[in-house]
Amino acid sequence: MKAAQERKNALDKIQEQTFQQLARNEIKVNQQETLYEVREEEYADNNEYLPFGQVFYQGRLTELKFKYDFTKGELSDRLKHAIQYKEGEDAPWTHKMKILGLE
Repeated sequence: MKAAQERKNALDKIQEQTFQQLARNEIKVNQQETLYEVREEEYADNNEYLPFGQVFYQGRLTELKFKYDFTKGELSDRLKHAIQYKEGEDAPWTHKMKILGLE
């Protein structure tokens, strides 16, 4: 009986530590900033480019909803770091415009 109680106590302790770790992980995820949200729908047949932020790919419509408006001009250092922008490279919006043939 005592051994069963000790096993139960050990399992309760492990479960409590697991819940604490999950809570810490959730806090970390909430603190990380994402630049976009992705929504997918399955109905497209062929890969196909659509207006900015949408691509038909492998039977799915993937739509990116950006939290920031990407326009030509100066980028803040925080945003450059977030999108991993390197000086001298094409800006993300310029690359997208070239793909779509809008430039």
